[in-house]
Amino acid sequence: VITPAANLVTGKLLLPQVGNAGHGLFRVLTNLLAGTYYWSVQAVDNAFAASAFAVEGRFEIAPGLPRVGEPAASDLRFPHATLTASAIPNGAPASVWFEYGLSTNYDQATPATAIGSGIAPVAFTNEITSLLTATQYHFRAVASNVVGIAYSSDKTLFISNTPPTISNLTNLVVLT
Repeated sequence: VITPAANLVTGKLLLPQVGNAGHGLFRVLTNLLAGTYYWSVQAVDNAFAASAFAVEGRFEIAPGLPRVGEPAASDLRFPHATLTASAIPNGAPASVWFEYGLSTNYDQATPATAIGSGIAPVAFTNEITSLLTATQYHFRAVASNVVGIAYSSDKTLFISNTPPTISNLTNLVVLT
């Protein structure tokens, strides 16, 4: 591993500044996704002289719990709504779905959809139907793989409009 700001043969740092590690001898990396990671180190003194890079090392992060983003609701009109979210499978085959209902017991769910096993976010959408008007619904996104299940936080939606009604048919005109 060589930084683009270094001479490729000698490793000499070509930027006139101290590196980001300061005097630290180690760094803790958190929140890494599944995969292979490569690393190396280089010393830079106060005169900005840099050593060659150390021999490249590597480590593996095994597949982990999927990650699920915050869901959103759109197209809220009687009798349906569209739910969207994204999830990261995190190195193992994953499925996603939405749970929804009149409370956080989420008594209904959309069908599960497979989103692969990558480490990039995958967007997913489902339409929920047969919703009642003037009713608040709770919903959340869910992602599952062999490691476990991840849930988004609870969100709510409200269907405020009512279906049209016809109350007076006395002046009805039929067009042909």
